[in-house]
Amino acid sequence: MYNSKYLDKKLFFLNPLFIYLKWLLTKVSYQSKYWGKHLRIGYLAHVDQCVFSEYNNVGANSDVYNCNIGKFSYCGDNCLILHADIGSFCSIGPNVMIAPGRHPTSTFVSTFPALFARFQHINYDFNAKSSFESHQRVLIGSDVWIGANVLVVDGVKIGDGAVVGANSVVTKDVEPFHVVGGVPAKFIKKRFTDEQIDVLMKSKWWAKDNEWIKNNIHLFESIDQFISVINNV
Repeated sequence: MYNSKYLDKKLFFLNPLFIYLKWLLTKVSYQSKYWGKHLRIGYLAHVDQCVFSEYNNVGANSDVYNCNIGKFSYCGDNCLILHADIGSFCSIGPNVMIAPGRHPTSTFVSTFPALFARFQHINYDFNAKSSFESHQRVLIGSDVWIGANVLVVDGVKIGDGAVVGANSVVTKDVEPFHVVGGVPAKFIKKRFTDEQIDVLMKSKWWAKDNEWIKNNIHLFESIDQFISVINNV
């Protein structure tokens, strides 16, 4: 079962020239596909099986896989973002990890991946069938801010307008416009009053066209002014 060629292949793929060429191919491929949509892929970022919108930015050395990303949303450098649906106008800081994977902690005898799935990180094959779902999608709404060094575990839902403090570990769903933080992340406060949140949720300003936002950008400086104008529309 031992594969002596595995390490040789791994070392080849870690060759700096190979990594650079792979990044360059990815950058050219995606930015050509989204030509005119102002997509930016940072230096040595790895992107695969992703759907972008417009004005998106992937930070340097970030790894983004199997994600749907709304307009204007971005992630900082050195992020690992897997299996996520991300809304519009989201700000994701550096060193954020989203849906890095799960291990079974009950029923199964062991937490070791090679015993419940085909696992490529060791040089031995137990011929184990995939009997455990090691990844679950993370759902992130619009206008969400996730601070630096945050870990969001698989299967979590973060509502519109939420804020996750830096260095937090998010293990449970976060309600819209809630501010959470800590290890594990806990509720800190609401960004606005319930009435204001209700108006914002109904307005769905993040889904409006760019021209509307541009023409009403002055309203975004004051929640009271924004609510007053929206209620009179």
